[in-house]
Amino acid sequence: MNRHWLLFGMVGLLILLHPLIVFAGENEMLDFAKKLYEEKNYDDAQNAFKSFLIQYPESMQKSLAEAWDIKCDFRLGKYADFNERLETFRKIYPQHELLYELDYLKGMAFRRQAKWQESQEFFAEYLNRYPNSPYKKYAEEITGASQIALSKAYKAYEDGYYKKAYSLFNDFLTSNTQHTRKEEIEFKMLDCLYREKEYTPFWKSAQKIMENQKNHKHADDILHRMICVKIRLAAGSEARNLLEQLKQNYPHSKVMEDYDQLMMQSYLFGDNPKDLNNNKKDWGTIETLIPLCTEQLIRKNDMHLFRKYFSMANIYFSQVPDGRQKRLNYLKSLLSIQNLHNEDYVMVISESIMSLGENGLYDEAEQLAQVFFESETPIAFFYKDEVLKALVKIFVEKDGVEKGADIVRKYQKYFK
Repeated sequence: MNRHWLLFGMVGLLILLHPLIVFAGENEMLDFAKKLYEEKNYDDAQNAFKSFLIQYPESMQKSLAEAWDIKCDFRLGKYADFNERLETFRKIYPQHELLYELDYLKGMAFRRQAKWQESQEFFAEYLNRYPNSPYKKYAEEITGASQIALSKAYKAYEDGYYKKAYSLFNDFLTSNTQHTRKEEIEFKMLDCLYREKEYTPFWKSAQKIMENQKNHKHADDILHRMICVKIRLAAGSEARNLLEQLKQNYPHSKVMEDYDQLMMQSYLFGDNPKDLNNNKKDWGTIETLIPLCTEQLIRKNDMHLFRKYFSMANIYFSQVPDGRQKRLNYLKSLLSIQNLHNEDYVMVISESIMSLGENGLYDEAEQLAQVFFESETPIAFFYKDEVLKALVKIFVEKDGVEKGADIVRKYQKYFK
């Protein structure tokens, strides 16, 4: 009897606590979504906020989740959705506690779209509407006379006039040393140097910021650019050291999406791909990265960078043990990717053959063509003549027309 009463009492307690349990679940779910947002994982954060709103449509925290969901639109660059949803939100919650922040982001959306005049006018109105906003200082700067100079600098940057933009940003910071956007402007200046391939001044400035401003707002982006510079300067091992710093210090940064691609480039773009013996211990890593990274580029439809990867991969496979078989496996893996268009793939094969020929790797070029001919895929059946043309061309340029005719005769068996 006592056991029954104990069980009855426990059930009753659970019934009484049920609302609290649900409320704890709401808090936990909302906190998780906020955490994703704070980690700059905005896609997943938005999905988490939407899931919260579906699961708890009557929640007392519904408006809060909606506000954060709208903030995600801004962070993801969906400015039309952001503005439309903000105005709907304002009508429903005209006195909401987060309207001051959402309106601040609205002004920032104008700026991100280079709508400088609209931004200036909006922030002037913002100061009247929210006189005690924590963004007051920034709004005052936006509406001040210096905003014209800063707007010109941003316009030059957005239009791709990086030397002009750098000069304008530099002049602005000289006169506004404590501007609230100082760190953002510093990064834009570094980016101008990077885009203009002014690597020496870029490196000096970037190192100074990373050493003296460890909590810099754009530290992860700066480190990303530093890695790219090392790769372009053929310092692959140094780039990999910086990549490990990126992974350790900024594991949730948006730039981590490029981690595999940068690691691949550090091996095949930075170090000399014709002297791979220096990287023997890393061959396994390289062979994992090649298909992984090329597939990522195909799915992004970045054929320009894909061609470069493919060419470097061919050089790699020409120098490692069992390279011919590994190249064949690699080609087969590419053929299985659905959104790789036939014409694109054949163009890549042909360009790679030309590239190998230009680098004096005629045997490797011939091996690549033969692997393609022997693949027995529809793409090889319909487009093998294009690949043969590329192969013939490099041998004609090397040894003359007769050699080209020999190549045609040698591979005629694949055209029957």
